[in-house]
Amino acid sequence: LTKADLSLEAGIVDVRGSGGSININVDNFELKTGDLGSSFVAAGIPTGSTVTEAQAGDITIDTTNKIVINDSTVANVVELDTVGNAGGIKINTGSLSLTNGAQVNASTFGQGNAGQVKITAQDTIAIGGENLEGSPSGVDSSVDFEATGNAGGVSIKTSSLSLINGGFINASTFSQGNAGLVKVNAQNTIVIDGESSQGFISGIGSQVNFEAKGDAGGVNLTTGSLSLMNGGVIDASTFGQGNAGTLEIMAKDTIVIDGESSQGFISSIGSTVGSTTINSEATGNVGGIRITTKSLFLSNGGQVDASTFGQGNAGTLEIMAKDTISIDGKSLEGSVSIAASKVLPGAVGNAGGVKITTGFLSLTNGGQANASTLGQGNAGELIVKADSLRLDNNAKIIAATEFGFGGIIDLQITDGIILKDNSSISAQAFQEADGGNLNIDAGFIVALPNGNNGILASAELGKGGNITINTQGLFAPNNSINASSELGIDGEIQINTPDINLQRELEQSELEILTAEQAIASSCLANNSQQASFTIGSNGGLPKSSSSNYSDANFSLTGVGSLPAIPEKVVPTQRNQNQALIPAEKMVETEDGRIFLVTAPYAKRYTTRVQRPLGQKAKSLFCSPAKDKEG
Repeated sequence: LTKADLSLEAGIVDVRGSGGSININVDNFELKTGDLGSSFVAAGIPTGSTVTEAQAGDITIDTTNKIVINDSTVANVVELDTVGNAGGIKINTGSLSLTNGAQVNASTFGQGNAGQVKITAQDTIAIGGENLEGSPSGVDSSVDFEATGNAGGVSIKTSSLSLINGGFINASTFSQGNAGLVKVNAQNTIVIDGESSQGFISGIGSQVNFEAKGDAGGVNLTTGSLSLMNGGVIDASTFGQGNAGTLEIMAKDTIVIDGESSQGFISSIGSTVGSTTINSEATGNVGGIRITTKSLFLSNGGQVDASTFGQGNAGTLEIMAKDTISIDGKSLEGSVSIAASKVLPGAVGNAGGVKITTGFLSLTNGGQANASTLGQGNAGELIVKADSLRLDNNAKIIAATEFGFGGIIDLQITDGIILKDNSSISAQAFQEADGGNLNIDAGFIVALPNGNNGILASAELGKGGNITINTQGLFAPNNSINASSELGIDGEIQINTPDINLQRELEQSELEILTAEQAIASSCLANNSQQASFTIGSNGGLPKSSSSNYSDANFSLTGVGSLPAIPEKVVPTQRNQNQALIPAEKMVETEDGRIFLVTAPYAKRYTTRVQRPLGQKAKSLFCSPAKDKEG
């Protein structure tokens, strides 16, 4: 049976009253504006209704192909000065388009609960643009101004969702009542981009707004990939009195949060109490944020924020990304890219903490992971579990505090940590607060020389925190590891490297060991060269680059007379079947200071890295023609 199409131009379908419902079942459905105005499909309870505690019926629209709503409205609402509950709106279609201020609305303006909006689209849902009055396109289930009741929430299932030019999905409260839950399942992509000409930001929200009382319902998103650009937001915050909602996001592939709007609004995922622009003396606790994805990219000021700007505790921010998390750069207005759970200046509460699990965590160009308190409360715990960690160009991992107790930073890095160009890991305390503890377990730690990098748990008036580092190798020449207090009690610094008695291990090993002199002598014999020594004396650490001029180093080159004899027991075991010398792959140092080069079998068995004390000269042996003998 072939279904018909239905198109309304400046048309009205209105069953407002007690229990009236609408059911539309067609092939294609279109609502558009005409010379006489916009089109409406309306149910709900109208102003002036005398029915006590009325219950509106539902609006159901089923189409085989598509629904297009242009500068028109589908609404099921409890209107002003009315008592009763709004019905729901149910839409099933191939694709849905809301343009030029079009809206799907199941809200309450009176005394009663708003209904739920439930939309299923096999292909795409596209929401964007504004009408001549500046109202943006969107899907809404809210408790409006001066109303009393609870929002019904929004549920969307589609292949791809696009919110642009101010397009929104909202389940908020502006008065007395709870905001609803927003749940979106988009199999392929969700794109949230930009703002309307009037400055309305594209976004998904469940909020307790300014002067409202109630709890935010939260946001739950599942998708293939998620992109927030040019100020696009996902938010479950409270700006009034009530708890912010929980934000849960699962993206199979990638999440990208980038840039800001023309008005300076940052692209972000947030669950906060108050904000920098709407502090409003908000009261409540942050619900927290949980993100699961393959890779997460925060750039040009992009943020994930579970902080408190008012009175209440910040929430926990938990990010799990199988491959990569990149936090990079600043916005044009100077906002840094950040993953945070903070207590901001003037706020009262405890930071909720940040937990990051990933393969590779990269913080660059001012990027931050932050669990600090700059208000009245305790800093949170910042935990990172990763294969490798890189901080470059003013990047920071922070759990600092100005009041209360400093946060705990716990870094569990399988391979290595690299700090470069004024980057830091800090659990510092200011004023009378005590510094937090900093625990690092890493394969190796490199803070590039003269980079003004720091590992800090220092304090001003309070007690310095404790720093514990467990690593195979720590290379930090001319950088700071500091747990001191300016006027209080210093914290403790403990650096643990493997407790291996190399002398005993070498003596007990059944493998034959090739010393540095023996290896060089062997290679020199092969090309009939003299043997000489080359010594560089410096502060240790790594050179600035492969082309560094070593301006602060001392050189000496000395020749030697006759070549030493090569022990018979060493040579055979260090050559392969073709009698070619097997090169050493590792240097080890015994307790009495002797240095050995060991070949592949031994190098595979031991992975110890030797840290050379600052100021100790490094020696290398090499072959030289006879004419260089005198230096």
